[in-house]
Amino acid sequence: MSDISPEPRAALTRNPQTLTIYGGPKVGKTESCTQLPKSANGADPLVVMCQRGGGDHLPGRFIDIHALTDAGKFGKGVTYSEAFYSTLDQLFELRKAGTPSADYIAFDHLGIVENWVFEQALKAFKSTLIGRSDAYAGDKLTRITDLPGQGNMGSPGWNWVREEMHRTMWAMQRCAPHAVLVCHMRDKLALHATTPKIAGDVIPNDLDLTGSLRKLVCGESSSIGFMYRKVDGSLMLNFRTSETTVCGSYCRHLRGKELTLGRKQGDETIYDWAQVYLPTLPDAPATPKEGA
Repeated sequence: MSDISPEPRAALTRNPQTLTIYGGPKVGKTESCTQLPKSANGADPLVVMCQRGGGDHLPGRFIDIHALTDAGKFGKGVTYSEAFYSTLDQLFELRKAGTPSADYIAFDHLGIVENWVFEQALKAFKSTLIGRSDAYAGDKLTRITDLPGQGNMGSPGWNWVREEMHRTMWAMQRCAPHAVLVCHMRDKLALHATTPKIAGDVIPNDLDLTGSLRKLVCGESSSIGFMYRKVDGSLMLNFRTSETTVCGSYCRHLRGKELTLGRKQGDETIYDWAQVYLPTLPDAPATPKEGA
């Protein structure tokens, strides 16, 4: 029977279990992820690199999806998206067995993952009875959002994409007690050219993802931080919600804060993730729950 006791309980966690960070190109998102806290067993943080060559210039623990796939490590004929989802399954199995690869795992970046979500959504549709029919067989449907709708309704393919994105978010989150999702910032110049504007409009700093998927990612993140650098080279992580920046946090110690995550010392940047992940008792189950 479910616990329906009216007695209140204490908060189950105080640190972000899913932290989404975004910012401009080359601001330091990937490098900062290589400096995430060590695991309880002393293991270094892990970065699942989804962008080709995105971490080649940095030291650290990486699972480079493109490099490993090109080297045949996942088998012959395996696509990059299939390799990515296979990696998620392997990381989850390690955690479920009580031997997680790392307590802090970053996925870099969501723009590439979004492309793979579209591929998986199409694959899932084509595995159904109607998807295997002559109307959609072979190259007759190559993009899930080209699936025809009825009347004025949009393509039902977007439902497949949203469902696949939800499953992908869960698959990343269950890999470690703390998942960090890295995303690029939307191009405001391109947005100005395509979006009708009225006087006084403000185009905020926002994640570079498709509209409905952006909302899904934001909704399923416990904290969203906007990363940028000051003139003096300090790396800032902003959780202060405003009309000009999409960010915020469920966590009390991050809500409304703007943190100096990295300080320049010569040519190096010294990172302080202890401001984000407070020392505490384990605030996530040692092994994740099954299900979505």
